[in-house]
Amino acid sequence: MRTARLALLAVPVALVAAGAAAASIMTTSDGLGTGDAAVTTCGSMASVTTAYTLSAGQVTEVRFDGLPGTCDGSTLTATLVNGAAAVATVGPVGVPNNGPGSVKVPVAAPPPATSVSDVLVVIVGP
Repeated sequence: MRTARLALLAVPVALVAAGAAAASIMTTSDGLGTGDAAVTTCGSMASVTTAYTLSAGQVTEVRFDGLPGTCDGSTLTATLVNGAAAVATVGPVGVPNNGPGSVKVPVAAPPPATSVSDVLVVIVGP
């Protein structure tokens, strides 16, 4: 019984030691590190709208209209969701230099339209 208690006490100590080691990671050209940076938006997404192209009851393409011109040259990726569950991912695709503008993104694995309740968009760059 005494051995079992020692084993249970050793686990939290090992986890604390591992956490302390993770906090001391350094960034080098041949290593992995941590850091932070300010993230800003490329523009207001308030006027962006989405439309779906359907074929045989499945979402085959997503169109994003009203993308701000300040997002030109960025990369767009989106996830089609049903509640909290992802049902398809689209992109990445480049945002053309025609803003405010539109971009059409094909869906590689089209989900049923009835399973898509929303779309989550990530725009990175330029």
